[in-house]
This record gives sequence, C-alpha cells and structure tokens, in this order.
Amino acid sequence: DSLSTSACRVQRPTNLATMIATLSVAALGLQLGGQPVPRISRVSSVEMRDPIRVAVIGGGPSGACAAEVFADAANFDCTLFERKMDNCKPCGGAIPLCMVEEFALPPEIVDRRVRKMKMISPTGREGDVGRTLK
Repeated sequence: DSLSTSACRVQRPTNLATMIATLSVAALGLQLGGQPVPRISRVSSVEMRDPIRVAVIGGGPSGACAAEVFADAANFDCTLFERKMDNCKPCGGAIPLCMVEEFALPPEIVDRRVRKMKMISPTGREGDVGRTLK
C-alpha cells in the first residue's frame, strides 16, 4: 500500500535497502529543512522489531549530518564509513558561514571568517567570490 505525505505518495518499502534509502532521505530532509521529503508515517512492529542497520558512506557535511541523525534516532544502528582517514580534514576545514548557525557550532571554534576568495578551475579559469559570502 502507499503512504501519504505532504509532497507526494510513496510506496511502502518492500525490502531493507529501499527502506534505508527512504529513511535516509527523510532523515536528511527533517534535519536540514528544505523541500518536503517522503516520510514513513506508519511502520508495523514486525518491521521495527530489530534495530535497522544503516551505513553512511562518506563523512563530508551531508554524510556526517545523516550519520548524526541516525545515531540519535531510536532503533537504528548507524556506521559511518570514510575512505581516507590519514589526511582527514572535513571540507578542508572550511564551511560556509551560514552553516555555523545551521549546525549550531560554538563561535569559539571558528578560526577565521572568509570574506572573499578566488576560485581557479583545473583549466585555469578564475572567478572571484565575495558578494555571496556573509
């Protein structure tokens, strides 16, 4: 049967992979706001008897956020996989200033605030960024 959402109709997941994908999209949408996303509005006790194992691939901003959502959620066992940990720098240490508030980061951990930057593509094209930064 189908599940109703405010944005669309979603088929009830028929296997674990589909359920995890649906829950991943729903969790990210709930955590980050933005566009309405499908949510599972009812799940039978048989489906939720054992913890659902979730694998999040990649520890960038989206992966880390998804892993946090599942780690905090009841009845989920979440593992975050990151390919290369020897030089682990999340986003090279930089995130947009608007995300400081979005992620509720304490101001004392902000080392520097970038007001403008020059982007250079692999082909050598340059672009100045500044008006869109806070």
